[in-house]
Amino acid sequence: MFSLPVTLLCFACAAADRCDPDGVDAGTGEAIIDGQEWRTTDVLWSWAGDSVQVTTADADGWRLTVVASTSDPPLTERLASDATAQVAIGSGSFIAAYPSDSTGSYAARDEGDGNLLLTRAGDLLGVCFDITAYADDDTSVQLTDGRLAATCAADCG
Repeated sequence: MFSLPVTLLCFACAAADRCDPDGVDAGTGEAIIDGQEWRTTDVLWSWAGDSVQVTTADADGWRLTVVASTSDPPLTERLASDATAQVAIGSGSFIAAYPSDSTGSYAARDEGDGNLLLTRAGDLLGVCFDITAYADDDTSVQLTDGRLAATCAADCG
C-alpha cells in the first residue's frame, strides 16, 4: 500500500474543486456514515459504457456503489486523461449504500441530492461526496466527508 502524492490526486471535498489525499491510500476509502467513522478497502473503478462505476468492499458495516455519468460531454471524454470533473447526482449518477446487517439499501439518486467530485490520475480515480441517501421507507443515512481512492479494475484507458 502507498499514499498518493498531493500533486497527483485530491480527495476531501473541503472546497468544491480541491481535495486532500492525506491518509487515503490507493484502493481504500473513508467517510462518516451517520456520525460513525467508516473505512474500507478494495475500492475499484471501471468504465461502464460512458459511465464510471466504483465499488467498495463490505467493511465496518457498509459497502458502497457509486455510478457517475454525464452526457455533454461524456464522462469518458471529461476523464480521458488526468482531469477533475464535478458530476451532479441524478440523470444516471447515484450512490448506493448497503448496510451489512440488512437486505435493504439507501440511495442518493435524484437531482438535487448532491454532487460527486471525480479526480483522475492515470489508473487512479478519486471520488468525493457529502450526501444524504434514502431508503424506500424514507429513512435516511448521512454520508459525509466521503473520500474514495479507487484503483482500476480493468481496462481503464
